[in-house]
Amino acid sequence: MTEKTSENMRQALADTSLEAARTSVLAKLAQKSERPNAARLLKALALADEAQARRILALARGKLGGLDEGLRDLAQRKAQEDALRLKQEQALAEGRATEAALFGQILQAGRSHAELLTDPDKSPPVLFVCQICGYLIHTEAPENCPVCQAVRERFDKVE
Repeated sequence: MTEKTSENMRQALADTSLEAARTSVLAKLAQKSERPNAARLLKALALADEAQARRILALARGKLGGLDEGLRDLAQRKAQEDALRLKQEQALAEGRATEAALFGQILQAGRSHAELLTDPDKSPPVLFVCQICGYLIHTEAPENCPVCQAVRERFDKVE
């Protein structure tokens, strides 16, 4: 694959993944707004975008390296705090407290991810993921998320 094609693939993956996330959020908003037909369509579109992102990743599989290399790379990315801290400081400097808080929560949740990635093969059999901020915990869902204060019901159980 040429450098330009590789860059185009990376960009397509980023764009498609972002579109899937946006469309999924819209599907949830449509469901809350009691617009079931729109919610169903948006959910299907989000799933379609996720499928396209998986195809892009599958094509790049040989270029991504092996599992161990991928896990190490993921752990390093999750542990990098400088870039998020800078984004948080920039948001605060612009008076954007909500965005600054979001960057802080991503930073804190990322620490829980990096900790679990130190030995992924010894990952606990059950994990709980906060639907709001992405915090991961392996004991049981807390009464309130330590990162964003979401209530226990906002945690998904992953077995």
